[in-house]
Amino acid sequence: MIIAIICTFLLVVFLIGILASRTVKSTDDYYLGNKEFGPWTTAFKFASTWESGAKLVGSPGQAYSSGLTAFLQGLTSPLAYLMSFKVFGPRLKTACDHFNTITTPEMLARRYKSGAVHTIGATALLLGMMGTLMGQYKSIGEVVGVVLGIDYIPALFISVLIVGVYTIAGGYRASVWTDCLQGACMVGGSIFVFIYTTKQVENFSIPWLNTTLMENWPDMLHITGGRTMTMLTLLTFLVIPLFMGIALPQQSVAIFSMKDHRVGNTALIICTLFSTILIWGLYLSAMTAKTFLQVGNPDMLMPTLAMNYLPKAVAGIFIAAILAAIMSTVDGVLLVASATLTRDIFQRLMPEKYNDRPVMWNRIATIVVTLIPLLLAIRPPTFVFWIISFAMSLTVFTFVMPMIGVVYWKRATKEAAIIQMTVTSFMMILWVIIGQPGISGMALGMIISPVIFVIATLLTSPKADPDVDELWKKYGRLKHE
Repeated sequence: MIIAIICTFLLVVFLIGILASRTVKSTDDYYLGNKEFGPWTTAFKFASTWESGAKLVGSPGQAYSSGLTAFLQGLTSPLAYLMSFKVFGPRLKTACDHFNTITTPEMLARRYKSGAVHTIGATALLLGMMGTLMGQYKSIGEVVGVVLGIDYIPALFISVLIVGVYTIAGGYRASVWTDCLQGACMVGGSIFVFIYTTKQVENFSIPWLNTTLMENWPDMLHITGGRTMTMLTLLTFLVIPLFMGIALPQQSVAIFSMKDHRVGNTALIICTLFSTILIWGLYLSAMTAKTFLQVGNPDMLMPTLAMNYLPKAVAGIFIAAILAAIMSTVDGVLLVASATLTRDIFQRLMPEKYNDRPVMWNRIATIVVTLIPLLLAIRPPTFVFWIISFAMSLTVFTFVMPMIGVVYWKRATKEAAIIQMTVTSFMMILWVIIGQPGISGMALGMIISPVIFVIATLLTSPKADPDVDELWKKYGRLKHE
């Protein structure tokens, strides 16, 4: 029963990708779906991409092992959606249309009139996307391996083949259509796992759970999980989601592809409801499971719960939800990485060749960015939560301040963007290599990114730019719409 449900789910998303491939006529179609999406499709694309394998596999594993730290991180998601759609969204959509851009590095290049910003942004973005994909691939390989009863390596290749094919063929429109299906699976699966997990204990209630954890694992009710996470690292996890709409390109693309900025008003409500169901369903389930289930690898908690404690049909739905969470993020990240490789690198180096057959080159680029992290995922580090978290933070803290300069700080300068992006990405990677002395690489990025950008901007002089002046006039008109 479980395998039948999973195979049906995988077949459906595969067919959606093939159908979507017939609608792809141009690069705008392939990477932005011709900017045709309304509130429901925008919300499910945005939320499904954010609430990824980290949310359905890594974060419940973190809640199971450390408790409250993961729960607090999850509770920032509704605020993150507010920031994305109301604070940054209208201006980000306006800037995308004004500069007529597809990728974040391309937008930064046009805002700062700098090829160096373009190159640095593209390089940093590809590094961050490769790390994110490696973590997501590890999640999906482990889950499929458990479900099908096969080793990790063949499960990894089967999984990546399926998500790779529908993304390569159908582009952004395929990822939106599949994300709507996948988002529905995620919500339904989270509700089911909560119901059946809490049935494993008598008289479940939150006071009972708190009392039981306090008696047996008191560190789980401490804000730092008994110092498994420092306050500074926890603060980093709380800050990152607030800027995901402008600093994570796989999230920004959902805003770029909206029909207009007003779509975000309804999408905000849908995303918040979506996230609330997942947080309370999954994290409470994970902490409850601590009272009756012991697993060696926290990343395997949710698959283990589904396979052993849920009815077979329900388990199939939940495993499909886990796969959906991972696949919805993978397809979004693949397309962002592919767009960066083609638009920000290949088109700049060989414009005539790219412009001759752009959709073909777009698909070739998607194949390339699918395969590279696949090879890295054959022997990845152990804990999905930390792989994805570092890759995400590298992207956020490299891009957040220059993007603030796109949407809010007109005085921000090209020199500040170049210095900050270079130093932040280099220092974060170096910090991890040398063992993260004193503080984590993520916390380091959070500290140095705004400091460097602000100081560099104040020490340099902005150049007159009529294009930027016109953009700020459009921002002013947003207040009256």
